[in-house]
Amino acid sequence: MKCFVSNTNIISSTRITMSKQISFYIPRIYGEYTADDIKHTFRLLWVGEVRRVDINKTCDEYVSAFVHMDYMYDSEYAWNIINVTDKLDACFKLNVDIDNYWLLLKNKRPVQDTHLNIHQLAENGRIMEDKIKMCEEKMERMEMVIHKLLLKAYDGNDEKYRLYNYMSYGTPYSKGYLCENKELREKQMEDFQHEKKELGELTEMEPWEDMNKYFGHLFTNGHIRFDEEYVPSLGGSLKFTDEIDDDDMPSLVSQNVVSDDTSEVDDTSEDGETSSDDDDDMPVSCLDQ
Repeated sequence: MKCFVSNTNIISSTRITMSKQISFYIPRIYGEYTADDIKHTFRLLWVGEVRRVDINKTCDEYVSAFVHMDYMYDSEYAWNIINVTDKLDACFKLNVDIDNYWLLLKNKRPVQDTHLNIHQLAENGRIMEDKIKMCEEKMERMEMVIHKLLLKAYDGNDEKYRLYNYMSYGTPYSKGYLCENKELREKQMEDFQHEKKELGELTEMEPWEDMNKYFGHLFTNGHIRFDEEYVPSLGGSLKFTDEIDDDDMPSLVSQNVVSDDTSEVDDTSEDGETSSDDDDDMPVSCLDQ
């Protein structure tokens, strides 16, 4: 039940001069109290004039409140409140009626009042929206100019893609223009990173490295095994269709090498004439002899 002091003649017009804003926090008040009720209570109890009350609903029965003072009365009761809450940093028991009291605590983080009304705030918001729109249009024009400069400076070069994508999306992607759609753009970047990883692995591999790994399976006991195998390092496939016998393998005897054992050779042709080889047809080793 709300109950207010009826004696208003004790209110003094003398104010306490304070160098900082005075604000109190009341953790629990009955929910039936309004902001005007709290202002009247502080005035009638000879505490001071309240400028603003911020009420926070905690439940249906109770609320909490932040009480921002305009000034405090120069009274013993007001000085006691200031000394307890500000000097001692303790809570002051404010008796509002016979069986009801409020605990006053120092508000350590008071919210400052705005000097603009709602219409002024709305106008300032509209002005800021216009400024933001102008900045966005200016940035679009700048992007167009920069894009044309990049095309001219890096014509036929992937560098123009990298610089433009970095300017627009913060990603130095050089395989082409990134999509404006975020999901498609992320898909492009995933594919690019996967391709970049594969290229990095191929770059680190030397062409002569692990030759036996790729070609060892083609040889069996010194002979070529003829089948079709894919050789990654060559980027293609080796195809063998005809099997070669040992007799068909090249030898030193058949390649212009004179044997130590000499045998008679029938130099007579079918018509009975003896054939003689020209010097030009003889091997170089025979001419030297």
